[in-house]
This record gives sequence, C-alpha cells and structure tokens, in this order.
Amino acid sequence: MECTAIILAGGKSSRMGTNKALLPIFDKTTIEHIVDCCKQVADEVIVVTNNHEQYAFLNVPLVADTYKESGPLAGLEAGLQAAKHDKCFLVACDMPFINIEVMKLLVQHLDDYDAVLPSVDNQYHPLFAAYRKTCLAPIRKNLQEKMLRMVGIFDEVHTRILTEDELLSVNDHIQNVFFNMNRPEEFKIAQKLESELKKG
Repeated sequence: MECTAIILAGGKSSRMGTNKALLPIFDKTTIEHIVDCCKQVADEVIVVTNNHEQYAFLNVPLVADTYKESGPLAGLEAGLQAAKHDKCFLVACDMPFINIEVMKLLVQHLDDYDAVLPSVDNQYHPLFAAYRKTCLAPIRKNLQEKMLRMVGIFDEVHTRILTEDELLSVNDHIQNVFFNMNRPEEFKIAQKLESELKKG
C-alpha cells in the first residue's frame, strides 16, 4: 500500500529494565519482527528514535524527535514530518502481535478521515492507529503548549473510531493484537502467547 509505517522506539524502557524493543520474539528482536510485519503493508517504514546507533542494523530510515522529552506525541510528529506518504500508521515498538489485516483496515479508513483510532475493551489505542499529515498542525500546537496526551488531538481532527466489532471482522484475537510489553511479567505473557501461536 502507498503508506508509511512509523515505529516508535524512543521510550526509556524503565519499567522493563532493559530495551524492550530488543527483546526476542519469533526468533528475532521484537522491533525486527514489527518492521517485517509493517513491510508487508507499507512501502515505507520509519523508526523514530533518539538512539540511531542502537537501531542501525534495521536498515530502515531513522528519525529523531524535533520536540525533545515530549513522549510519543513528539515521535508521531517526527514520523509524520519525515514520511513520504500522506497516509501513515503508527506502531509502538513493544507490540509483538500486531496484525497485517488490522493495519490495512486502519489505513483504508484514512480515505475519509484525518485519523483512525481503534477501541478495544472500551480503551483507545493511539499507539496502534492511523494518521494523515493533516494531523501535523494540531499535533505541533499541542506539543508547543505542552499538551502531550496522545488522545488530545482526536478532538481536533476528523477522527474515525474503529469499534471492537469492526476489528474482530478481520482478526478473531484482537486483544492480542493490542497487547504491549512494559514490564518483565508482560514479556513472560508474550513468550507464552508466542509458544501457543507457534503450535498453531
């Protein structure tokens, strides 16, 4: 698809105690697995990181935050700015079970909206969502005003909420898709899920 995948790898992984993007999953690092999944959907993949040396092995474009110490919203701004396509989807580096069909569904809805935000278990997931470059102006405004909550921009752009039922239409295990690893116990859960998936 003519779109850009933006992978956020700027977190400090303080709760994990080690770089969660480099934890092993599916016989490679988590971020390698995410890059490989994204390449099946997007014809451009960008990693947003302030530590280029750590991710040089990925052989994809690496971009740094313009707005320093401003969290994932700054990462989204940097990725949208660097993207060659208007349509983009955002993925955090700690989501080992992202799904290709869900990514495609997110991007398809960008034809009519500035942003597409999934909702699962009554929780929004702005770190696995789709955005157009039209979001850049309100994102920058919020960054300049130190309003750093990701969900803050959705009231300012034309947003489509993707419901859990809509997401289930393309993936039966939608809760796994939005699973992320912040703590060692969550990595253990991911390893168990990986084992189950490998068994089929």
